[in-house]
Amino acid sequence: VNSKMGTINGVFLPCIQNITGVILFLRLPYITAQAGAVGASSIVLLCALSTFLTSLSLSALATNGTIDAGGPYYIISRTLGAEVGGALGLMFYLGTTIATSMYVLGAVEALQHTGDYSQMMNNVVGMGTNYYEQGGYVAEAMTGQEAAGEVYAAEGGYGGEDIAGPPHLRRVLQEVAQAIVETAASAAYGAMNAENQPLPGQQMQQPMYPGPGEEVMVLPSVAQQAAYTPMDVAVPQMDLTETRITALILMLIITCTVSIGIKFVNLSSNLFLGIVLISITSFSVGIIMFGMDVTNGNLLDTDRLSMDNIWPHYEPNPTTGHTPTFSSLLALFYPSVTGIMAGSNRSAMLADPAVSIPRGTIAAITASTLLYLIVVWLFGCIVAHPTLIDNKLVVASVAFPTPLVVQIGIVVSCIGASLQTMAGAPQLLAAIAYDDAIPFLRILKPPSPDTYPIRAVWTTWAIATLATLPGQLDHVTPVVTMFFLLMYAGINLSCFCLGILRSPGFRPSFQYFHWSMSLLGFVLCVTLCLVISWVRAFFAILLFIALY
Repeated sequence: VNSKMGTINGVFLPCIQNITGVILFLRLPYITAQAGAVGASSIVLLCALSTFLTSLSLSALATNGTIDAGGPYYIISRTLGAEVGGALGLMFYLGTTIATSMYVLGAVEALQHTGDYSQMMNNVVGMGTNYYEQGGYVAEAMTGQEAAGEVYAAEGGYGGEDIAGPPHLRRVLQEVAQAIVETAASAAYGAMNAENQPLPGQQMQQPMYPGPGEEVMVLPSVAQQAAYTPMDVAVPQMDLTETRITALILMLIITCTVSIGIKFVNLSSNLFLGIVLISITSFSVGIIMFGMDVTNGNLLDTDRLSMDNIWPHYEPNPTTGHTPTFSSLLALFYPSVTGIMAGSNRSAMLADPAVSIPRGTIAAITASTLLYLIVVWLFGCIVAHPTLIDNKLVVASVAFPTPLVVQIGIVVSCIGASLQTMAGAPQLLAAIAYDDAIPFLRILKPPSPDTYPIRAVWTTWAIATLATLPGQLDHVTPVVTMFFLLMYAGINLSCFCLGILRSPGFRPSFQYFHWSMSLLGFVLCVTLCLVISWVRAFFAILLFIALY
């Protein structure tokens, strides 16, 4: 395990990768339509304020001494005692683990909008599709596994001699690599065909990228395109069983990747983040060009209406039929700002946690908050209200030069964030088990703090898998929100107690700390819990008491 990461790779990039994820792409435009740009900005600033105040407390505790494995858990357990630290730490672990489920469900929802989902499911399990060489078609149809294997092996891929380790491990790694290649190819296949679906009244004759037995499509005329309105076609709804199957497959692939070693996650994080930033740039440029009437992307002129989403305008969700409120939208958005702990979760792998955690965390919060506000006002001031309500993938519809960039970026962002949370959560669970703070976790206790916690990894997989079974992203986010808010309240409370009591052992070098900021952070986090759902807050506190 790499234990010499700096501020950028160890804290800032993991935080940004967790923050700029599924909510930004799939839910922020919808929140903007319901709450208005003013209300959505209030939600963003309120959530950002709670995480900023918590980061100040975290920075003070981080600069007070050495932070060992466990990050926030280590801070609280060494400040308020192992019992309190263990209870809050386990709740934070559950929040991080369920956040993995949230990111996986987000990836599945994004795949729903990339074309023929049934065809894609067949591709993933190797039922057969065409793969393409550069510049043309492959001469004959091959199964997904054969095509992926030949292409990847030709490029020096997962040959048996290229993977170190015992034979059974090599076979596992080969299967995981094949699954990743096939899933990526299938997503690209669906996304490319999604751009060429027939309009109402058109008959499918052949897709642009046909599979076996598929026929050519006659593209619509300009007049037909002008007469087409998106409201004529209902958004395809994914079967719940297929959603669960896809989520289970993706969760298993992510867990296998993490179980091999966290260094693979670290190596891929920069690549994943680069793709995400390209996607954000694509839809940002696209929405500006759409507002200037330079290009419409996949939208129409009627989807452009200035200042149509400034003030709140709550109406039923077209998917669930429920009318949201300010507090429900707050619960929906809050998980998007919970990535601030991504760096501190891996404190044992940082070269200098006392320096890296404050700088990286605060920089990530500042950058992400500015990004959210810009997105809120761009879409709120340019796109028509009904479009933001009905089109959950409007960020891809306006993307320049093609929606494919954003569609791939959404899936990559979700997978990247889930890798980060799946890598951090087991480290936290292993630290709690190693301290013997909670007796029933002793079976997960690693031989030493430096041992990679493979048992904790698969325990995390089991919990995260169960959390994906509801199959709905909106059902998971409030649970994640409650766990994180209580953990943040615990960090602020511990820092407040040390500051107000003037503990002799509390001498933080972080110059921007004052106990009043920690008190304000604690009150704000508890208030948000009660505003979002006092019932969930009550049961979460009961869980804390039971663990204590």
